[in-house]
Amino acid sequence: MKRVDVRELLTAAVDGELTPAERKAAERVLRESEPARQFYAQLKADAARLKKLARRNAPSDLADNVMATIGERALTPTPLPPSRMPSRKFNWGWLPVWTNIAAAACVLVVISLGSYFYFSLSQQYMAQQNQGMANLPAPRDNDAGATPQAAPMPRERTPEVPRDAVVEKPRSPEIGPLPHEVIPDRITSPPEAMPEIEPFQPDKIRLSQLFKLEDLASDGDARKKLVNEMKKDELIRLDLFCHASPKALEHVVAALKSRGITAVIDNFVNERLKKNLPTELMIFTEALTPDEVAQLMAALGAEEKKSGAGQFDTLVAAPFLSDDLTKLGKLLGMPNVPSKQPKAKGPVDIRKPLPEGTAQHVAATLNGMGTSATPPKPERMAVVVAYSPMNGNPQASKEIKQFLDRRGERKADAKPMMLVLKIISK
Repeated sequence: MKRVDVRELLTAAVDGELTPAERKAAERVLRESEPARQFYAQLKADAARLKKLARRNAPSDLADNVMATIGERALTPTPLPPSRMPSRKFNWGWLPVWTNIAAAACVLVVISLGSYFYFSLSQQYMAQQNQGMANLPAPRDNDAGATPQAAPMPRERTPEVPRDAVVEKPRSPEIGPLPHEVIPDRITSPPEAMPEIEPFQPDKIRLSQLFKLEDLASDGDARKKLVNEMKKDELIRLDLFCHASPKALEHVVAALKSRGITAVIDNFVNERLKKNLPTELMIFTEALTPDEVAQLMAALGAEEKKSGAGQFDTLVAAPFLSDDLTKLGKLLGMPNVPSKQPKAKGPVDIRKPLPEGTAQHVAATLNGMGTSATPPKPERMAVVVAYSPMNGNPQASKEIKQFLDRRGERKADAKPMMLVLKIISK
């Protein structure tokens, strides 16, 4: 009996990809486990909110960026998993009525023609046999007036067998009955074995949390949930979906400025925004604590609700992964950051946080990139770079160098934050 992971089982239940046996197993898990019911409800809520998101238009250089990433990481294709959907038999009831009638008529015509040819050939065979008997020569007469009679056949003399003799009958090989072939189907076959369920461990599962930006302004529980989610990782990763990156960037920069944070914008971003090219942006700063980030998002939501501009849609708080750290190093021109991470023994487990000390390692690396002889006065800084498509030469950016030189020391309770502005179509 195979073991089934509860996460995969409940995810397949939300997607509608369960077999009858797996459906019974899922119902049993949901009936017996309260954490499983909460996890299932959260999956359904996330799926419903994702379906409500507006569709995005892919950027013109998406294929080039994907192929470049595949070449850089030397990726190989992953084989597709076997299909979970059971094979379906052909349903003759789906055909139109005239098709069934035509098929029945064809069968009847074939049977009629076969019967006609069979009886016709039988009559010809009997006629040929009778004609052959009539052509046989007549027997010779012994006497002129005698009636011809057939000569009696001599009898073969049967040998006498003694009474005491035992006559053995010739033995022939015994042929047993043919085995009965049983074709398995869902009616006559035994019921499918119930899969064994692994114990459900909700503490090891990390999912992205979705927030409505306007709800953060008035819902204290939503802000508290956002803060708790950001405290789980040493670095914060937020994705904010917006309809127009220039307008959304103005609101975010203004909100940062009201909190004493100066944002510098990479010239590569300015050039793309001037040409009205679709560009996803990333705002990176180390000057905010999780509570201050939640207040920043709540302020953006309150302004959005007050003005009714409709620039922002959904905020996604995702677990910070090693791939995000690699992406951050490429965006800011820090190739040494990803290489100093411990090598994973297997595939990346999204349920586990990054190793401790990652934030301190990023801060130490950033501190070593300033090259000015007289360092300026430290400030609370943020930098805006292009997330997709990214700047191909971030080391030559004066704005990124300015951010590295002028940024102040990070507070003990502050965390590095990647805020990605993702564009959605209207």
